[in-house]
Amino acid sequence: MKHKNFLLATTVIALSVAANPAAAQLPSCFDQAKSTDEVDQCGGPLLATIDNEFKRLGEKFRDNEKMQVMLKDMKKSWIKYRSFQCMFEGMAASGSKPFSIEANRAYAKCAVRTIEEMQAELKKY
Repeated sequence: MKHKNFLLATTVIALSVAANPAAAQLPSCFDQAKSTDEVDQCGGPLLATIDNEFKRLGEKFRDNEKMQVMLKDMKKSWIKYRSFQCMFEGMAASGSKPFSIEANRAYAKCAVRTIEEMQAELKKY
C-alpha cells in the first residue's frame, strides 16, 4: 500500500508540475522540502496536461482506428516507462530507500522531466 501511495503522490506532483506555469521554480521547492509531504505539496493541484495532449491527438486522428489504437498503446507504454524510469532514479538517488525524501525528490524531478519530454514530442503532431 505504501508503494502505491508513493507512486500516486509522485504522479500527482509530476502532472501538476507539468501544467503549472511556475514549473521552473519547482526543482527548488523539491530541494527545500524537508519531508515527503512537503515534496508532494510542491506540485500544487492535479492538472493532467499530458492527458490533454493525448486527447488532442485522439481528436486529430478520430477517423483513423489504427492511430487510435496506437495512441492508446503508446500512452500505456509511456506511463509504464516513466514509472519504472523514475522509480529507478529515486532508488539510485536514495541508496535503495524507496520511501525516503531523497527518493521522492528524485522521482518527482524525473516525472516532471519525462512529462515535459513527452509533451514536446506529442506537440509535434
